[in-house]
Amino acid sequence: MASTDHLRVAGVDSDGSGTPLWTAEEVAELLGVSHEYVWQLSREGRIPTVSLGRTRRYRRESILAWLDQIESPGGRP
Repeated sequence: MASTDHLRVAGVDSDGSGTPLWTAEEVAELLGVSHEYVWQLSREGRIPTVSLGRTRRYRRESILAWLDQIESPGGRP
């Protein structure tokens, strides 16, 4: 399960206060990947997004739930 005890991205604390939507850059920082990879996941429909016109944002609760969903048990992936 993904731990959010240390999470602080875009002013969002683990208690859910602050900015409710993240940018691709903020999600990338959380995941430890490039923002281009986050955009690729978005285009492929593999990560939950919120569309605001041509802009995509990421809801905190949805990203954390997605992480829990894709987590594999210990051992080989």
